[in-house]
Parts: sequence; C-alpha cells; structure tokens
Amino acid sequence: MARKKKAAAELFDFTETIVALSAGDQLDRDYFAYARAVVEDRAIPAAADGLKPVHRRILWDMWTQRLLPDRPFVKTARVVGDTMALFHPHGDASIADALA
Repeated sequence: MARKKKAAAELFDFTETIVALSAGDQLDRDYFAYARAVVEDRAIPAAADGLKPVHRRILWDMWTQRLLPDRPFVKTARVVGDTMALFHPHGDASIADALA
C-alpha cells in the first residue's frame, strides 16, 4: 500500500516572520553589496600577480594559441575575438583596451 506524503508544513517546524523594510533601504543595501563585489573582483588588480581577470584571460588565450615572441605576427582582432568567444563573456572593447 502506498504511503501518504506529508505536507511541507508537517515536515518542517517553522514560523514565518515578515520584516517591514522600505524598498529604498533594501535597494541601497543590495546595490552596495553588488558594487563592492564588482570592484573587488573585476576593477582592482589582484595583489598576488597584479592582473585583473580580463588580463589573465587574454594571457591564457595567447598561451593556448602559442603566441610567443618567436612566432609570426597575429592581429589583435584574432586575440580579442578568440578571448571573447572562449573566456570573456563581455564586449570586445574591454578586451581590446586591456590588451592595448
């Protein structure tokens, strides 16, 4: 015989608490946390190597393409396009600026 499933309220003993908070205060708090994460993760170079994530992605792409000083010339657009396609899901302008 099949067992009857218990409702979620029967499985967990919880109380619902509603906190009154203005939309402006919540948006300020959330946006501040997001802006701080962006600055820490993208805008400021890491202390370990002095590189931003976009610089690491460019260097890795150039390494996988074996673009070394003793190899023939390759256009910047090739590196920018390949980096954008494989590693950096943002626009090409940020990659080109970081490469330059």
